[in-house]
Amino acid sequence: VGTVNSYVPTCHPNSGHAFWNSWSPPGLSNVVEKLHEIIYPYLHHTRDSSLTVPCSILIQGPSGSGKKSAVQIVCNKLNLHILKVDCVSLCGDTSAITEVKLQGTFLEAELVKPCVLLMSNMQLLGRDRDGASEDPRAVSAFRHLITKMPKNSSGYPVVVIGTAS
Repeated sequence: VGTVNSYVPTCHPNSGHAFWNSWSPPGLSNVVEKLHEIIYPYLHHTRDSSLTVPCSILIQGPSGSGKKSAVQIVCNKLNLHILKVDCVSLCGDTSAITEVKLQGTFLEAELVKPCVLLMSNMQLLGRDRDGASEDPRAVSAFRHLITKMPKNSSGYPVVVIGTAS
């Protein structure tokens, strides 16, 4: 049984410290704002004809630096779905299997649009089985899928963001 005489201080929404009113944790506010500035024009109808290809972003940084957190905050801010995929799961035994998995991932993103397709460990996607050289078929398939995403009347509904360390 609870009580209404609880000693919990109230705080008005317009008061308080700016630290607690921020969308992002300390150190990520600049990254979140920059991502927001990049993504926003692609999602909303603009008369800017320079947006001829879909939005794709690569974020590079050490493990634990907040790459995924920044993307999640921007998705919350823009009310976007987020589809998280680890590129390790996309790598197959052959280039053909990798290509089919990539196509399936992009089709899934189209089903939940508007969304951000967050692809972790992008550095692994274009590697061959030995990890020593580039897999040209996988790279070509990814490039084709990125550039051929459809644009609707309100903009590009799928934003592809890759993270790499």
